[in-house]
Amino acid sequence: MKLLFDPIWAWPWVILAAAVTLVVVIPTYRQRIAHLPPGSRRLLLGLRLLAWAVLVFSLLRPSIEFTRTDPHASVFVILGDASRSMTVKDGSADMSRREALLKALDDAKEPLEHLGKE
Repeated sequence: MKLLFDPIWAWPWVILAAAVTLVVVIPTYRQRIAHLPPGSRRLLLGLRLLAWAVLVFSLLRPSIEFTRTDPHASVFVILGDASRSMTVKDGSADMSRREALLKALDDAKEPLEHLGKE
């Protein structure tokens, strides 16, 4: 599980927007609630700052990524055929295509066995 952020703008712009809105929110809102009792002022200012924090968090476009690897779902297939074209001797060392395929499989036997164990 990974927490990822993909901000809507470049990071410096998001930080600048968050700072500017915070500087605007606090002084202007304090003037609007100055006539209320201190407890109400703190509650309303706290709610306003919570709304600001949610807005800034949404600017970051957070997401959670879950990754699960299923080792049984992998299939590695090597195909060869028995057609007439596989008997054409146009490979290196005057080998037919089928002989070249069998040699390549024999050369790759150890890595393929290791791959099969995983």
